Amino acid sequence: MQEIIASVEDFYPARNYKEEKHYQFELNGWLKKDFPSSDIEVHKGHSRPDIVIENVAIEIKGPTAFKDLETIFGKAHRYLQDYDHMIVVLFSVDVPEDRYENWKEGINQYFPDVVILRK
Repeated sequence: MQEIIASVEDFYPARNYKEEKHYQFELNGWLKKDFPSSDIEVHKGHSRPDIVIENVAIEIKGPTAFKDLETIFGKAHRYLQDYDHMIVVLFSVDVPEDRYENWKEGINQYFPDVVILRK
């Protein structure tokens, strides 16, 4: 898990995209060099995270507005039923800082093992 987190932290997209799928494809390509099992949108149970590496679900948001953040609670609840770990990667966050911090505190309270990486 720590190696996956470190790899995601080292990743920077080639540019800011207007659609999430571009972040998804670029990040998956980056992860595949160290984690060949990395795959896009794997279905398992009721879950369909953006990227899966073994038993780690990776959810990508970008560009990220507050409405995008609100979907993470439900996804964390579903994904953690089928996967051992979850990483949320946020690109181009366009949310007032106080609202972002309140959201992050809520995630940390209800899902303390979910790792949030803001890019």
